[in-house]
Amino acid sequence: MAKLSDLMAMYRAELDRKDSLVVAHKAELAEVDDRLTRLSAAIKITADKNGLETVKVDGVGTATWKINRNVSIADSGEFFQYVKDYDRFDLLQKRISNTAALELYDQGNPIPGTTVYAESKLSFRRSN
Repeated sequence: MAKLSDLMAMYRAELDRKDSLVVAHKAELAEVDDRLTRLSAAIKITADKNGLETVKVDGVGTATWKINRNVSIADSGEFFQYVKDYDRFDLLQKRISNTAALELYDQGNPIPGTTVYAESKLSFRRSN
């Protein structure tokens, strides 16, 4: 079996390798995303000038535009009061705040309908 120091050194080397790949990948993706944004705008401007809602180029692809609408909470107090007053809990996602729930559990107040579980994961800090 390998020595613990060797295993730790190998783990560190893989973390360093992963970090450098992530940094390089993010930088490369940012450049691609920037070019895609500029090209998308140019295609949209050109299509609009030609009165086109859809652009199809044989052997290349088809471009259409879709509008995505999203809602965000501007005033959480007002929003949650609305949810409560009008019984509109369907507006909420079925997700629990892990921090708040664990705080209750740790105070001896388990929450009905929930389960606490633990996972073991290696935490590794690099030394200089």
